[in-house]
Amino acid sequence: MIRNLWMSVVLLPTLSFASPGAQEPLTGAPSDAPVALESPPTDVPAEAQAETPPEQAPPAEAVTPPAPERPALSFAEAKEQYELRHIGFDDYVAMQMNPWTMSAPRTVARWTLPYEGKYKKPLEGKAFYEKLGRADLVEAYNSNMRTKTLIGVAGGGVLVGGALVIFGVFDSKREDCDAFSPDFSACMDRNSDRFDSRMGNMLLGSALGAAGAGMMVYAVWRNPHPVDTSKARELADAYNKQLQSELGISDEPAPRPRKRPSVIQASVTPTVGRNGGGLLLNAVF
Repeated sequence: MIRNLWMSVVLLPTLSFASPGAQEPLTGAPSDAPVALESPPTDVPAEAQAETPPEQAPPAEAVTPPAPERPALSFAEAKEQYELRHIGFDDYVAMQMNPWTMSAPRTVARWTLPYEGKYKKPLEGKAFYEKLGRADLVEAYNSNMRTKTLIGVAGGGVLVGGALVIFGVFDSKREDCDAFSPDFSACMDRNSDRFDSRMGNMLLGSALGAAGAGMMVYAVWRNPHPVDTSKARELADAYNKQLQSELGISDEPAPRPRKRPSVIQASVTPTVGRNGGGLLLNAVF
């Protein structure tokens, strides 16, 4: 009895030491899955957290506000704008009529002047092309004006030079020759040569004066416009159509320019012919 009790006391601790440290799976097969070890949480000091700058969000893109829409014009306002800004033309005709011969009037000259708006603001010179927005035509007009001015100035210089030559002819005096002097024959020869020289200078001065006057007249009548009248009307028509489209009145007919009272200029000139005399009436209207 005592022997059995002692053996049980000795064997129990031995069996407890031989017991496995980990449980096996229920299937009896050894487990190959790795055991994940969890690291203990690390405490970050408060000072380190204070020193770490917070993450900044990217700046938002600036949004440009949309431009305010231009209020639409009413039809009356659009028509008023068109009447103030459209391009028109005034035609002038100079006619000559002889009441004594009862002949038909004869057209002497025609010209056209462009204007802007119903108040007919004149578009003279390059102002017409500037209104159209054609820089090339403005430059062409300026170039033609420079040429016209140069021709006029050159003609004036030639005219003055011819006048100086003619005045030099009258400045030369004739030598008085004594008929009883032995140098009479030589004196007459000198006067003859001087007369020939004066006549040559007179002709030269007259030719220079005529050439200078012709150049000045040509400069006055030279047309500096780079386009003719029909082309100018075509350009103005295209401008008016674009203006109508911008104002939204493309379907409406163009307003007629306001009529203004005609101005008649008349002059009477006496005439004399083989069959009698009379008066010549010149009228511009």
